[in-house]
Formats: sequence, structure tokens, C-alpha cells
Amino acid sequence: MAMDIIIDENKEIEDKCRSIEIDGNPSVEEVVVIISLFNFSEVDK
Repeated sequence: MAMDIIIDENKEIEDKCRSIEIDGNPSVEEVVVIISLFNFSEVDK
């Protein structure tokens, strides 16, 4: 279930940041977004 939440947040961030798109290797972008989400969640705590 946690992954579903991350994926949902991922989609929201992609919608907001259309300028940040890496063509040819989206997995790198996904990893960066997930890492940034974890960093933000640590700051909230």
C-alpha cells in the first residue's frame, strides 16, 4: 500500500513539474522523485 501512495504522489509531482522529464530513461526520474519524497517525509517528522 505504501508503494501505491508513492506512485500517486509521483503522478502529482509529474503533473506539477512537466519541465522535468528525462526522455529515454524514466526509471532515473522515478528514483529521484521517490528519494525526494522520502527526504520530505523525514523533514515532516
